[in-house]
Amino acid sequence: MEEIAKDEMRHSEKLSEMIVDLGGVPSMQHRELNFGKGGPKGFLKRLIELEKEAITLYTEHIAAIPDAKIKKLLTHILHEEEEHLEEFTEQLRELGK
Repeated sequence: MEEIAKDEMRHSEKLSEMIVDLGGVPSMQHRELNFGKGGPKGFLKRLIELEKEAITLYTEHIAAIPDAKIKKLLTHILHEEEEHLEEFTEQLRELGK
């Protein structure tokens, strides 16, 4: 879990750097926090849901953005999100769904 959290922080940092390089201003606004319900299983189910949402968004962005440098960054992040999804799914399976 800690390593995945560090990955997510690195994603945020790299994306923020890319936004600045392109002349933008990164925003740290986020949705209302939702940790799921039902203890560890609910938390893992929520994390799985969030990873699936992120995978969908990154896939859409990669398809829509022509810039090779941006595509490379997003593809790297996408692969890590897919790994996170696998990890959370395995953890949930170990808890017995």
